[in-house]
Amino acid sequence: MKPAPSSPAMPPPLTTWQMLWRNLVAVAFGGAVWATVVLLQWRDSRWLFVTDLSLGVVSLVLYQFRRRWPLAVALLTTLFGALSASSAGAGSLAFISLATRRRLPEIIPVAVLSVITTQVYFVVQPQPGDKEPWFISLAFGIAVTAVAIALGMYIGARRELLATLEDRAERAEREQALGVAQAQAQERNRIAREMHDVLAHRMSLVAMHAGALAYRDNLTPEETRFTAEVIQANSHRALADLREILG
Repeated sequence: MKPAPSSPAMPPPLTTWQMLWRNLVAVAFGGAVWATVVLLQWRDSRWLFVTDLSLGVVSLVLYQFRRRWPLAVALLTTLFGALSASSAGAGSLAFISLATRRRLPEIIPVAVLSVITTQVYFVVQPQPGDKEPWFISLAFGIAVTAVAIALGMYIGARRELLATLEDRAERAEREQALGVAQAQAQERNRIAREMHDVLAHRMSLVAMHAGALAYRDNLTPEETRFTAEVIQANSHRALADLREILG
């Protein structure tokens, strides 16, 4: 049965390489965004330069704990975006990671905060020319937030689909193994029944003639030899029937 969106599949554990390239993307993206304002910060707002870099480093550290505390990490790294361009990489990836859970009560607060911090960012950060109109920065913030949500929810849906398919494959494999075991048990029961039906008659004849030899002491040599031959013949037939049953 397909799990409900409110109970998303647990993400698979990351390999060392997967953790490495995610951090590299976070650093590269944050560095690219910071590069657009770093010279202006150094020239006009030295305190903002230090703050931006410090929050960028902290956001990258927090990003490592996004799976343990996804909502808290996403909120903090998004909040840092109001003053830190270098935290954009870790903040965006943390938000995307949160969106993979596809829980609207978690996504909506971070989305609203993301739009607000984008507005604050364009107000606080120094610009080479005139400030952009507020509605342009608002549209930009909404667009970036929507892309992050869509990408995260797509990854979450794909992850859930793969988990469902894997579960179905494992269930089918278990059912197949159970069917094979049941078929083997039925075959063993059939062989046992046939062995009982076939051998019971032969062994009863052997037991009857063996009893005659044991309790009758007045048999002639010819009768004794005949009885022994009957016992031998039924024993051979029993073995032949057993070989036929067992194939």
